[in-house]
Amino acid sequence: MRRTDLPEMKSCDGCKHEEVTNSCCTIVRARPQEAKRIKQYIEDNDIQWQVNDGITCGFMQDGQCAIYPVRPWVCRAFGVVRQMPCTRFPQEAVLDLPPAKAHSLKLSDPDDAFLGWYFEPGYYDRMKQVLKPHGYNLEVV
Repeated sequence: MRRTDLPEMKSCDGCKHEEVTNSCCTIVRARPQEAKRIKQYIEDNDIQWQVNDGITCGFMQDGQCAIYPVRPWVCRAFGVVRQMPCTRFPQEAVLDLPPAKAHSLKLSDPDDAFLGWYFEPGYYDRMKQVLKPHGYNLEVV
């Protein structure tokens, strides 16, 4: 499987719905080459990462994804991979791709950095503070 072989979510409107549930547009990991492609796209389109409250992605702007055409693989997989179903359209999760298989196919890597790390100074420290009350620990062990 190549990174471009994912089926499209036919019902997906690119998160342009009125009420963003934050079930998908949160903390995601991105490969370095994806971040490079996104950096070029935001430079070409005058887009800035926005520091949002909580864990909402900084590219979720005005109710939609500002980088939708170049979003990371994990964002493209959300909703079509059974292990990452969309709460709005769970029936569209048609592809079985456990994390270990995605790693073995080099589609993702557990050592990939969080997307925000590439665009927001102090992102990890902010996320540690945001997630700590919920029992999550981002410390490297």
